[in-house]
Amino acid sequence: RTARPPLVMMLPCRPGAKSVCGSPLSDKMGSPDSRAGGGEFGVGCSDGPLLALLLNTGTKDEGEEFLDYCHPVEDQNLQAVLNMKGVFLASCGIMKAAVGQSLTLFVFWSADRSRQYKAAIQQIEQWILVVVLPGSVTDSVARFFVEEAQGLMVLRHGRLGTLRGRFRQLDPIFRSLSSLWQSLRGCVDEGACVSTSSAALLYALFGAVPWSSFTQSWQQRVGDKVTYWEAKVHETASANLLALPEGFALFLDHLLIGTNLDDALFKVCLHLCLLEGELSPELASSCGAQDVRCHSLFLSRDASDT
Repeated sequence: RTARPPLVMMLPCRPGAKSVCGSPLSDKMGSPDSRAGGGEFGVGCSDGPLLALLLNTGTKDEGEEFLDYCHPVEDQNLQAVLNMKGVFLASCGIMKAAVGQSLTLFVFWSADRSRQYKAAIQQIEQWILVVVLPGSVTDSVARFFVEEAQGLMVLRHGRLGTLRGRFRQLDPIFRSLSSLWQSLRGCVDEGACVSTSSAALLYALFGAVPWSSFTQSWQQRVGDKVTYWEAKVHETASANLLALPEGFALFLDHLLIGTNLDDALFKVCLHLCLLEGELSPELASSCGAQDVRCHSLFLSRDASDT
């Protein structure tokens, strides 16, 4: 399917300088080539935090507050960007009315012209999510963060409407994304590339993590353990069990040992790891050899059977 090019609005500005065998679970485990990544990814980082605004398009009365959420509330840069909230909302409406497409990127300068920003915009139900980053980031990086924010919202809450106005529940999502953004700010010179040697960066850049060097040598042992685990689960499961495990992903030092998840479920697994801080580069360097963490993810199919 051919994707439409993103619509970008700019204000006038100066040029800126997974295979093991044995059980129904393990039969589906992918080849080690299927989730490996490599190379470099141009980011073009500069100083500046990740900022987020959630604007409510359902407000009708003149003067009614349409900013339902912002992050991080204590950041001085956010206070400056908040002055643009009306411009974001109006620009989205104008673009939709004029060309019938949604506005996706918006570049602007601070009032004193000392800082340039790039906003990635995403419609979510009746809200418009705006993620603001330094203006030097690439369009793909800006779009990555707003799309990941939407994905994490779906994973954690399903629909924004279920929050019933308690939008501070979104804080863990944007804290996780802010931590990921901080890890991507390892370059100093504009236009520099970030190495993909870090598993966290690989997830951010390619939606993948590298395979561990132990994957091949541990293949049979992992398969045996998964087969044993699955048999014990079915042996001890009661008729009223809430859920039966259908898959696994095993990581060691943020490197993938083995998984039988398909690509869609593996991405959800990575979302969960990101949300719970498991892809933090700081965590990888501080974990000891005996540090073991287990996470469970419960999924159910929706009306469209996805």
